[in-house]
Amino acid sequence: MDLNILMWGALAIVLAASTQALAGFGFVMMAAPFLIIIFDPKTAVGLTLILSFSSVIVLLYSFKKDVNWQLVKQLLKGSLIGLPLGLIVFYTITVDTLKALVSIAIVVISLLNLTNYEVNLDKSQEKWKVIVGGISGFLSGSVGMSGPPVILLMNNLDMKKEEFRATILGYFAIMHPASFVPMILMGAIPLENIRYAIVLAPFILVGMFIGRQLFKKVSEELFKKIVLVLLILVATYSFIRSFI
Repeated sequence: MDLNILMWGALAIVLAASTQALAGFGFVMMAAPFLIIIFDPKTAVGLTLILSFSSVIVLLYSFKKDVNWQLVKQLLKGSLIGLPLGLIVFYTITVDTLKALVSIAIVVISLLNLTNYEVNLDKSQEKWKVIVGGISGFLSGSVGMSGPPVILLMNNLDMKKEEFRATILGYFAIMHPASFVPMILMGAIPLENIRYAIVLAPFILVGMFIGRQLFKKVSEELFKKIVLVLLILVATYSFIRSFI
């Protein structure tokens, strides 16, 4: 493996795994802008989903008893509709367009999180959960980011921190393979590039260790803000690069 690819890839995965270990989400959003610098966008999205899935499985083992599977099922009803549409977009658009879309999505989502944006929904209506699941599925298939719509919804459901983290991990455990397996079968992710996922996977454990240490010393709120600002800078750079 090229040393430059290994260096950037390791940095991306350590930062992403640290974020997910601390907050329960953020792996894809953190890793994608870095991996897009060294891989073509379609390979970057696929590898990010594969590596994030590995991280999710490790974390979910510790929190599985707190998963709200009823909510996961409601979200998946919409995801089954949104995901195929997203995969069509992923497969048909150009590399530069995908790179720009991923960058824009990261900047918008980061700004929403920085401002603590909330959506006021009727929490008793299942239709909103299905609609959010549909949007999430579309984003997962097109740019590899299923989390943001679901996180915005769950922020409005008054869930306990343990249930929040476990439920989003449970949802990712299903959505990630549902996204990257079709990408591989469609040939969007060359099989030879999966070797990068194998080489970079050990850095997930490094990131998790760092994230757990930071959890003891740095407030989650401060860490999130630092990460989000970094994401905006990296994604903006990636967006500009897509037109150069």
